[in-house]
Amino acid sequence: MRLIGHPDAAVRAALAAGHRAEPREAFARLLDDPVTRAGVVRHVRLTAERAERLAGDPDQDVRVEVAGHPRLPAHLRDRLGADPSARVRVAVFARPDTPEPLRRQIAGSPSLPPAEMERILTRAGL
Repeated sequence: MRLIGHPDAAVRAALAAGHRAEPREAFARLLDDPVTRAGVVRHVRLTAERAERLAGDPDQDVRVEVAGHPRLPAHLRDRLGADPSARVRVAVFARPDTPEPLRRQIAGSPSLPPAEMERILTRAGL
């Protein structure tokens, strides 16, 4: 828990990416830190308020992670399906609950290089 406030951003990022059993207050602090936010999104309980805030985050890496969160509300999934970032749209495409009309819309939008798309789809298990 002491490492959450460590002055070295790399230490905080490693903590966010590697620890799944930290107390809730630790996750809250990691979500408040721009360096660790993307790495901890997949491990947090996604409340409606938190989901809304993370879906609007200026960091596309955060939006990619929230787009893949299993508890993302459908209305935010749909909004992220039209995100300016192709990486976010591909993460929405990879969700098992994405409806076919949204998948067709995403498939017709500008996308990522094939290697990047493959990496995201593989991570999603597709």
